[in-house]
Amino acid sequence: MKGKYIVLSLILSALFITPFNKAKAENSSNIPKDYILIDKIIAIVNGRPVLESELKLFQEFYGIKDKKKALDELINQILISQAAENMGLKASQEEINKYLMDLAKKNNLDSITDLKKIFENEGIAFSEFKDLVRRQILVGKFTHQYLREKFLEATEEGKVEKIATIRVLYLSKDNPDFEKKYKEVKSKLYKVPFVKLVEEYCDNSSLKESKGLIRNVKEGFLNEKIDKKLWDYKKGDIFEVETKDEVYFIKVLSMEKKLTDEIDNRKLEEKIKKEIDLLIQKLRENSVIKYLN
Repeated sequence: MKGKYIVLSLILSALFITPFNKAKAENSSNIPKDYILIDKIIAIVNGRPVLESELKLFQEFYGIKDKKKALDELINQILISQAAENMGLKASQEEINKYLMDLAKKNNLDSITDLKKIFENEGIAFSEFKDLVRRQILVGKFTHQYLREKFLEATEEGKVEKIATIRVLYLSKDNPDFEKKYKEVKSKLYKVPFVKLVEEYCDNSSLKESKGLIRNVKEGFLNEKIDKKLWDYKKGDIFEVETKDEVYFIKVLSMEKKLTDEIDNRKLEEKIKKEIDLLIQKLRENSVIKYLN
């Protein structure tokens, strides 16, 4: 379910079609009658009501004309966003605001406030649109951080490549002060910033100049003893490797997995879609969904 930016004129013309030749007759509460007719509960998902106005907004946002299909997709989105929240994933206000600001700029508006006014002037609840954006962010995070990661570990069509950024402190056993320096480094290892230790004790001039920083380290890039140990560690870990002639202290600054060019991305996306479909099926089986006429 890939989101897309929408042109406000299209949303506003499609969301509210009144049964009274678009006349905005008002009731005693000063609310347009057409809004009451449209904004009704059409389904309940795990106790969460789904409104008619939400569905219309969802249809326009994702370009789904068929009402039944759109409702099913909306419910799927709600279920995945609920699952994401249960995992501890969040859509921050900063992320939501960034998306809204991008949309405002796309429609030649200066601020989110201007965007909100357009919605409110047409009787559309801006909170509903923000909720849609929030769900979309959650679905994206869930897919990227959970499903894709889970899938990459099991894929057979390609290769998952580990890439690390590390900082290295090198001590040469040929240095007359080796024993002294080694003991001092060991005693300060978790008390002094690692970069400071590199600057003070490293015996390799190139490493010392770069403060021990090595980026984009791949498997097989470093010597065998370091390479064998590195990939069992995570960001923030410090470990030691000793060889016949030297000792290395290594701090892991980052550790990530990436797909190599060898993988067939089309097949990958197909498998991810199947994984999502299976997830949705399980979520539906374990959820209480009620459709209202």
